[in-house]
Amino acid sequence: MSVAGETPMLKQTVPKVNIFQGLSKAQVDELMTWLQRRDYPEQQLLFREGQEADGLYMLCRGKVGVIKSSSKGHFRLAELDAPDFFGEIALLNNAPRIASVRAATPVIVGVLPSDVYRKKLEAQDPIAMQITVNLARILAERLVEADRKIAELTGRVARKKAALLKKR
Repeated sequence: MSVAGETPMLKQTVPKVNIFQGLSKAQVDELMTWLQRRDYPEQQLLFREGQEADGLYMLCRGKVGVIKSSSKGHFRLAELDAPDFFGEIALLNNAPRIASVRAATPVIVGVLPSDVYRKKLEAQDPIAMQITVNLARILAERLVEADRKIAELTGRVARKKAALLKKR
């Protein structure tokens, strides 16, 4: 993993990532001073489930796999392509990582460090506030989608159960 300062790639990616919607050009310039560029080779673990969170990751180039552990082993929750973001839950609740993330290809990310975000949020910085509003909206959308999927799966299970009972 290498770490460097601002790069044009990070700045070009910010407007494409919905967590940064609504930021002015001046705010994007300010945000760039908060971000840290990191490069990871293919198959490199960016972070591990249970690890202390260091911030939110903006995926500028490449693809990552999000991996969750369970009593039945490891399974892939998602595969994300640039431009995207991940690590938002740990950013908000300051808790250990709930999943692992591994580079599926060579990856370049911009990291918004948790401590920087929290300090800016406590100071009611408009950029941090906009990021928080965007996160709330995005997480609400994901919750609605998760509820829809749970209802669909619950319906499937109920139909299969009824079909099995009919056969008896």
